[in-house]
Amino acid sequence: MSNHSQWNKEGNDTMHVIRNTEEISQYIGERETAVALGAFDGLHIGHRAVIREAVESGLVPVVFTFRDNPAERLGGRCRYLTTMEERLAIFESWGVQYVVMPDFSDVAAWPAERFLNLLRFGLHARVVTCGADFRFGKFAAGDAAWLARSCALRGAELHVVNTVQYKGETVSATRIRGAIERGEMEDAAAMLGRPFGFCFEVVHGNHIGHTIGTPTINQHFPERFILPRFGVYASAVHLGDRLCCGVTNVGVKPTVGSDRALSETWIPDFSGDLYGKSLRLELLGFIRDERKFPDLDALKAEINRNAVQARAIFNAYESGLSENNKQEKSAWKVYFDGGFWGRRSRERAGREIPVNKSFSWGGSAWRVPSVYVCGAGLVVDFCMEVEPERLKVFLDKWRAQDEAQLSDEVREQIEAENPLHPAFSAAAKLNGKTLTQHRWSGISWVPASYRAEDELPDEEAARALEHYGLDASRGWAMRRVSFPWATKRKPALRTLSLTLTQEPKPVPGPHFETPGTEQITLTHPVTGKAHTLTVQALEPQTADWKDHPFGAGWSLPEQYAMMTYTLSPDLSESEFSVRDCVRGDEPKAVRKPENAFLPEAHSDACIGVIGGADGPTAVFLTGKGKTEAPKLHAACSALHFEPAARIEWCTAFRVKTVPDQTVVCIGEE
Repeated sequence: MSNHSQWNKEGNDTMHVIRNTEEISQYIGERETAVALGAFDGLHIGHRAVIREAVESGLVPVVFTFRDNPAERLGGRCRYLTTMEERLAIFESWGVQYVVMPDFSDVAAWPAERFLNLLRFGLHARVVTCGADFRFGKFAAGDAAWLARSCALRGAELHVVNTVQYKGETVSATRIRGAIERGEMEDAAAMLGRPFGFCFEVVHGNHIGHTIGTPTINQHFPERFILPRFGVYASAVHLGDRLCCGVTNVGVKPTVGSDRALSETWIPDFSGDLYGKSLRLELLGFIRDERKFPDLDALKAEINRNAVQARAIFNAYESGLSENNKQEKSAWKVYFDGGFWGRRSRERAGREIPVNKSFSWGGSAWRVPSVYVCGAGLVVDFCMEVEPERLKVFLDKWRAQDEAQLSDEVREQIEAENPLHPAFSAAAKLNGKTLTQHRWSGISWVPASYRAEDELPDEEAARALEHYGLDASRGWAMRRVSFPWATKRKPALRTLSLTLTQEPKPVPGPHFETPGTEQITLTHPVTGKAHTLTVQALEPQTADWKDHPFGAGWSLPEQYAMMTYTLSPDLSESEFSVRDCVRGDEPKAVRKPENAFLPEAHSDACIGVIGGADGPTAVFLTGKGKTEAPKLHAACSALHFEPAARIEWCTAFRVKTVPDQTVVCIGEE
């Protein structure tokens, strides 16, 4: 079974969970990351500050944490504030793309140096964020100061986030547990940044509530989950997109009796069968302690009195939600280097200029709702509408797939078919001068009807939909593109046009095997022209890793084959490719790498591993050297510890099916 999972299978914006550190390279590849470090017990406002630093860095945001609580492994005992499902959902809602989550016991004995090497060379961290009290490594030998020095030596930045205070004291999971156990739900919510709650299955009880006109739902607390103070609470119950007032008793129901602590909730505004469903419930405020009543009539009268109090607390909470939504809407800000997640530096927010340009391109409806004039350049938001039926077809086809088991070819196919990932580049012409794309970031919106019950919507996508007035029942792919100014001074916007160019999409061709195939005919999917691929040679090769920086700490696969071939009529490397269909063997750690630094490229040549998400699959050579004759191409097989007897090759054409389109947004070009 793979130690990797897709948390929310919604196309390219899926958050991935990696439970084995040896699999990191398969999913992150060579991309530069910003890594937030911490146990993240309970995910409170202090943790969010640490993770926000990574998310707003402009790099791939990664969280490195543990499946279990380190305090328990070190002899302590604590109750969980969140379930694993809620923990992952919160990470994703905060904009995290990858969560590396090994068991604490798997890494507890690591020396600090090994952990640093994993950060810099395994995760390719350019930015590392942590709290001021963070410690790591065997015997907690590494602290934030040591981490800062070590990161600097490895070309990475460390951002230490100061502790967050509440009522003059540091916010911590221990303080939050204490507040919950005392029934101080307002304080717990302030420190968590959300009401304390849980999402458990509704189970059958003794059905006494039905006999007194207050039917209830029962939810059992899992072992080791935090138990709130026994008593009655005002609660908020999530029923799909609907939020309902609840009256919740936490305890052992002394009037009717229960053999274990549970949550029992009456929802006055709901009638229906909820058995077997997992419902999220949030405790908003403590009303009274649990007590035994002389009879069911007295119990019913007290429940009705409690319902009046609960309604007042719930209404105040709901009113606060509306006010917060208004404040968030008014706080909409866009920065040149911030993507959809805030700013990277102290730059000022850009000035929004509504454009409201609608157009059709590539069979989809597009909008450019606004552009933003920033100090360093222009920011443009592109919004592509996705028909719900098209989205449904894609999700039904691929959602159940285990990504870890997919081949490169299938991954590429998923990427090409994903309606929420339009592959395009953009150029701008401002006042007659061409602006070149600097950076971009993308988010997507999946309508509620296409999300699983326990999946949370993307917060930033929801804000964009609200700000631009987009239809939430449709799918949306949104891209924010930054263009530096072409002049030294910020220009006035007299004319602006935008040109969209489709990036070539892979179209799979036939497979063939070597030895055994000398020639194969392929038909171009667009032109219909026949191309003949002729194998010229297949030569076994051995990679030389002796000078590789990881060579001393890893056993690396060395065996591969190089195939040379011709293609007639010829196509460029950007138009046609051949590669091994299988994955390469994973490197094996034999001992920790010592004083490992990034590989260095010299003027003569540089050898490296190609593999991306699936580990090493081929070898490439660059730099000076003898050039091959024209029309002769080369492809390398996957790297293995033992030579492969037969190699299956897959071919792919890369084609553009949509012509470029220029749209005038301001003035006339």
